[in-house]
Amino acid sequence: MKFSFLLLSCFVSSVALAGPTVGDSATYTITSVDSGTTTVMTMMDQISTINNDAQTIDILQSVSQNGKMVDSQTNTSPFSDVLYPSDADINNCQSQNQDGQTAKIETITVAAGTFKTCHVSATPDSIGTINDIWLGAVPFGFMKTLSVTQGQAVTLELNSFVRH
Repeated sequence: MKFSFLLLSCFVSSVALAGPTVGDSATYTITSVDSGTTTVMTMMDQISTINNDAQTIDILQSVSQNGKMVDSQTNTSPFSDVLYPSDADINNCQSQNQDGQTAKIETITVAAGTFKTCHVSATPDSIGTINDIWLGAVPFGFMKTLSVTQGQAVTLELNSFVRH
């Protein structure tokens, strides 16, 4: 999925202020529909290590399908790349509009509950890709995403999260 992260970068909060901690996690359902075939997977992101000296966070990501693990890996990211929006970021959503994108505050309901979000919509690109992202004040920020490209639709929706 290709997302324009220019606007998203405005929502990356300072780790010192947002307070991600080891054990914070988010679990998502990913649904892909292509040519009438639907594939459903579960993905979990969990902070496994925070290295303040190196300014990095290790994120364990595991993906399962039909109850079986299909992938598990740990990725190391600089603090500046980890999306962790605050309530203030969400409330400031509309001031973040940029060329090719619009942002507005919306309340949505996902499996994890009902949340105030910043809904970011990107203008379709040259091949017609439509991207919508709903960001909330939860670990990793993603409440829901929708990407449609040439007839294939992929959604990601927050099932649950843990903040320590």
